[in-house]
This record gives sequence, C-alpha cells and structure tokens, in this order.
Amino acid sequence: MPNLKIFKADFIKQTEEVLAALRPELKKSQKDFGKLDELSHKLKGSCATLSINSLYAPSKKMNEAARKHDFVTVEACQTEFELAFVEFKNIEKKWADSLK
Repeated sequence: MPNLKIFKADFIKQTEEVLAALRPELKKSQKDFGKLDELSHKLKGSCATLSINSLYAPSKKMNEAARKHDFVTVEACQTEFELAFVEFKNIEKKWADSLK
C-alpha cells in the first residue's frame, strides 16, 4: 500500500505543478497557445495513464481547444478540470483516511 500512496501523492504534486504553470498563462494578454498546448497535454497524458476519466475528459477538451487557439474553451475546461481535481483529492483523502 505505501507504493500506491507515493504514486498518488506524486500524481497530485505533479498535477498541482502543471496547474500552477497553467494559471498565469491563462491570465496573459498575449496567449501562448504552444505553452497552453504543452501544459494541457501533460495533464491529459498523466490522467489518461492513470485512467482518471473525470480529469481526462476536461484535459483532453482543453488540449484540443489549445491546438485550435480557442481560448474561451481552454479557460472553461481549465475551470472544469480544477473542480474535478479538487473532488479527486477529496475522494483520495477520504479513501486514505478509511485505511487508517
């Protein structure tokens, strides 16, 4: 079980790092769609690898929108992803607490 805990903690930490890089990119007046594509692709890949569908779906839509230079959809998907990520962390914490 400790390996799974470390794995999940790494996923959460890495996702938080990508989101921390994504947020300021969204606030820039001159949008760097290459950077938005790169960051959303990282989110999509890690969520797909772990089969976390509630996070994969908005990250996939965000990545597709970044490639189309559709900022409104990128921003909407980022919000959807952030909310799903909070829910994921809450569920993970409840699960971890239940094992104590």
